[in-house]
Amino acid sequence: MIDPSLESGSVAAPIAASASSPAATSMAAVAASPNGGGWNSDAQGSVTQFGGSASYGSVEQRLNRPVVGMAASSTGGGYWLVASDGGVFSFGDARFYGSTGNIHLNRPIVGMAASSTGGGYWLVASDGGVFSFGDARFYGSRAASGLNEPFVGMVPSTDGLGYWLAGQDGLIYPFGSATSVNPTTPRNSRIAFGIAMNDPTTGSLFRNYQSTTGNTPNFINYYQDPWSSAVPVISPAEPIMFSANNSLTESEGIVPVISWGTNAISLQSILSGRYDAYIDSSASQVKAYPGSVYIRLDWEMNGPWSGWNPANQSPGTTPATFVAFWRYVVTRFRSDGVTNTKWVWSPNVDAGNGSMAEFYPGADYVDMVGLDGYNKGDFPWESFGQLFQSSYNEIVNLAPGKPVMIAETSSLEANSTQSAQGLSKATWIQQMAAHIPGSMPAVTALCWYEQPVGGQDFRVESSASSLASLREYILDNPIFQGRLP
Repeated sequence: MIDPSLESGSVAAPIAASASSPAATSMAAVAASPNGGGWNSDAQGSVTQFGGSASYGSVEQRLNRPVVGMAASSTGGGYWLVASDGGVFSFGDARFYGSTGNIHLNRPIVGMAASSTGGGYWLVASDGGVFSFGDARFYGSRAASGLNEPFVGMVPSTDGLGYWLAGQDGLIYPFGSATSVNPTTPRNSRIAFGIAMNDPTTGSLFRNYQSTTGNTPNFINYYQDPWSSAVPVISPAEPIMFSANNSLTESEGIVPVISWGTNAISLQSILSGRYDAYIDSSASQVKAYPGSVYIRLDWEMNGPWSGWNPANQSPGTTPATFVAFWRYVVTRFRSDGVTNTKWVWSPNVDAGNGSMAEFYPGADYVDMVGLDGYNKGDFPWESFGQLFQSSYNEIVNLAPGKPVMIAETSSLEANSTQSAQGLSKATWIQQMAAHIPGSMPAVTALCWYEQPVGGQDFRVESSASSLASLREYILDNPIFQGRLP
């Protein structure tokens, strides 16, 4: 419920007596519970829970200004919402400590963060102004500084003695105990470049790419979905790792990234133990590989086209089922003594509508987060930034500190109408190469989808100009000479 102090006049009431604006349906804020799971809120304060978290209520009246931020209490037994006018709403054991609802703001509030004790919180405005309440101490702001781009949020330091402010341009500003970072360079200073294709040893796609570009990628993302043939033990025809692929990656010094899909078989049947022998046999294969193996288990799980999306599963399957399945598989690998696996959780871009968060298994079960997205000719032309930035913002807030892989991306060539507007695949690649290091500091790997699909040519060799662009802006660019660990 809303804290009574909001209704008593201690702050300017952020709730309108009547309103005719339509209720928002997209996610405006997300908060992770310290106990696992968390909550989403839309712009009108309607809260939904995920990952087993309890519900503590929603704003039940229309708002003058939309909800823009959310934070969980230290116990996970409540949460706060903040609107863009600084009105604060408290639920569960989250106590109300004040707001900016009765203060004239130069710029709107864009986010909030809770102190480590849960006894206070900060609000941040788009001009970098910081407002502290309760035991949350003020450590500084950027309100008096000129900015190229507005601020979009804040994150508290783990000791509660500082915070970072994040700008829309990717710049990060530390205060108090928050340590300085270089936001325009990925955390490993260079970005690994790889390619994706169905099977690098079947047909000539990989060798054609290699000979045409003169490049051997740092990693290959290839696809394995043998689960349906895996009862009771692994099928000799469908292992998680083919020996031919192993020979290729070992001899070429390429890191394998395996997109391991369960097809449309029941996730509930996997949780029942029916596939334990297959999981254990797969774990044994991975354990024997002489290097790191990245596993992208059931990618694009938030897309209705995926067989493992709840819409295509047996009745009663929910995103929580997917989370339980993911944790189950990871736990079996660990129990089998596998230490060379990196687990990549990779949803599809979703324009920030919140469909990713409810599928997130939690930081303890994920080593890297990924995003898939394409500029397709049968949709309006979208730049790389238009495709990915909002989902990138969402995923780094959902999984703070995790490295990010652009796990699948490509563009089709421009059609005649698009070409007349000055659009091209070559320019799209050039813009991508500039956007990632400039606006996505957590990205440490970029994967180009080098596979034609249904007559659509996503390969970089689709034109001489796109090939030249990839060479100039990616392959010959020192920024993209990184390696997956």
